[in-house]
Amino acid sequence: MPRLTVVVPVYKVEAYLRQCMDSVVNQTLTDLEILCVFTHSADASEAILEEYAAQDSRIRLINRDDGGLAEARNVGMRVATGDYIAFLDSDDYCEPTACERAYAAARDADADLVMFYFDCFGDLDKKPPPRPISEITIATGPLEKVRIQCTNWHTAWSNLYRTSFLQRHGQFFHYGLIFEDLPFVLRASLLANRLVVLPEVLVHYRQRSASQMQQEHYFLQRIVSFNHMLEDVAALRPPAEVGQWLLAKKYNTLYYTSRHLDSTADAYRRALSDDLSDDVFQAIRTGELEVVDEARLFYLSLKGSRAEYLAENLRYRCAHAPQLLKRWLRKSVMRRSRALQ
Repeated sequence: MPRLTVVVPVYKVEAYLRQCMDSVVNQTLTDLEILCVFTHSADASEAILEEYAAQDSRIRLINRDDGGLAEARNVGMRVATGDYIAFLDSDDYCEPTACERAYAAARDADADLVMFYFDCFGDLDKKPPPRPISEITIATGPLEKVRIQCTNWHTAWSNLYRTSFLQRHGQFFHYGLIFEDLPFVLRASLLANRLVVLPEVLVHYRQRSASQMQQEHYFLQRIVSFNHMLEDVAALRPPAEVGQWLLAKKYNTLYYTSRHLDSTADAYRRALSDDLSDDVFQAIRTGELEVVDEARLFYLSLKGSRAEYLAENLRYRCAHAPQLLKRWLRKSVMRRSRALQ
């Protein structure tokens, strides 16, 4: 039985696949099982996989032509034989010591789950999440584990999982979701005996630009993913503070998403308004559900009276005038700089 299984879903990534596969086959931890779950495509991805499999007996190719990324990962989980399992997207790559470092942290703490950091590169000028933890940390409290994962963007591939733990609890990725990592990672975090935080960058996350149509679909799917996550978490009956914190996280995140919209804004606002129940809106309105001030204003603009929104907007602007001016000046400088390029 190998120490660790790496699951790599593959579809139309010929431009990036060699970098990904090289990073896996050259790991300092050599006792690996490498499961490449591929979907047939018109590019050379399958041929590249066959080339690597012919040279490395640890690589196993599995064809799955339906279900997308979620089902590819589910297939990998079902057949994995390693003590621990990691996921790596086929346009990303990992550090040579990634498996060794994560596996050692898991074994030393006898942990179901190890989270590590990542950085970003690619088409988008987007910064990675903050890295507030600077030494190996073990979290056991439900809310503590959830907060830590959310700070790290709750990505499936920035964690190492005990395989028997995933299989025992019937962990799976929801079919058809774009943001399928969210419910999976938070449910796993709540079920795990302990979460080890390994404060090292072990994965390099490639960010690729999407078309406008893709962006609109992605933004709307974010609402669906949050709802799946809240349902999955509620079924575990965690402490009330966990559900309350995650509900606030949902509406803060959906507000921040709205700030990146242009032509998709109307459709997204309509979807958010439909999603926002009267009870939750009242909790936001009265402050019972603690969201940031800007989010509260945003939801007042969706479902509150115009008079209440205008009054609260004026109060907010008076209270935050220096910060708002600084933000406006920064955006003006950025727009001017882009215009001169």
